[in-house]
Amino acid sequence: GEPIEVVVFEALPLRVVGVIHDPFHVPVVLVLVDEFEDVVVVGGVVTGDVIAVTGSVIIEGTVEGSVRATAGSVSVSGTVQRDLVVVAGSTEVTGRVERDLLAWGWSLNLAGAVDGFVWGQTIGVTRISGDIGRDFEMTVGSLEVLDGASVQGDLGYKAKDPALVADSVEIGGQLIQREQTRQNIRIR
Repeated sequence: GEPIEVVVFEALPLRVVGVIHDPFHVPVVLVLVDEFEDVVVVGGVVTGDVIAVTGSVIIEGTVEGSVRATAGSVSVSGTVQRDLVVVAGSTEVTGRVERDLLAWGWSLNLAGAVDGFVWGQTIGVTRISGDIGRDFEMTVGSLEVLDGASVQGDLGYKAKDPALVADSVEIGGQLIQREQTRQNIRIR
């Protein structure tokens, strides 16, 4: 096959305020592992994907592809036109994800909109006060579904305690608390 061309940024902090064009639909790759305190801010437009390993990722503008990040924190107040896939201490979406959200980490605050599915696992609190266009299915430390939230599909979760769900929440499918499974690992 033909070689794949990527753009690698190693100078930090990185702030995108203009447009990074991706004429060949090649991902923009941000490989940033020198300092876990570094920040990637997208305030402009990225026409491809953003892939980041850094301290913080802040999407204030538009990513026309997907965002895949491993970071201490990920914040989306702008738009991700494809998937948002994160492994982060904290994830906050106050903007829009036009496809699916996959999140693993300590906490998730979903106050914006995810047009597709939401999957993953959090150890701490997961809060939903925004809109989910399909199903929600996560393992959580605790789940709070607040006033104004809507889930067009099922809201399924695994947690020790029942979710706190406000009376005004709209759920298009079912609210399902799944049984937590024990780890099938034995160490001798």
